[in-house]
Amino acid sequence: DQVRAVAGSWRRVFAAARWPDFLPMVHALEDHAGALMVLETDRGRVVGYAFALAAGSAEERGAKVLDFLVHPSYHSESPTLVKATAARALAGGARSVWCWLAECDEIKAAAVRAAGFTEQHRFRGYLTVGGRDVDMLAFALDDR
Repeated sequence: DQVRAVAGSWRRVFAAARWPDFLPMVHALEDHAGALMVLETDRGRVVGYAFALAAGSAEERGAKVLDFLVHPSYHSESPTLVKATAARALAGGARSVWCWLAECDEIKAAAVRAAGFTEQHRFRGYLTVGGRDVDMLAFALDDR
């Protein structure tokens, strides 16, 4: 699935693709599956959100999948949003927080790294973006 925000275009890949938009995330939260946070301006305008939700099966309930979308004008706030969302998920009982990204989403990858995540694995050629093979990167939070 592809998520668009004005001048930005990012892919939601692997387990994060389970939540293509806001409503399924809200339903997952109602089932106590993790954390969802929004980024808003001083005037109360929502300019981004991040989630860390249970990956799927009962065995994976403690492993949270993180993804986020932030308006391009507010990219500099992405690491703070990501870090706060992961912290909330961990405080709520998560054992781990993972983020899967397409390697071509460099802005998102930089934000995840700045939030304390480290690349754990690279799945070579896992994705096809714009007709070319792209690696999928698996990040895990490193500062628990």
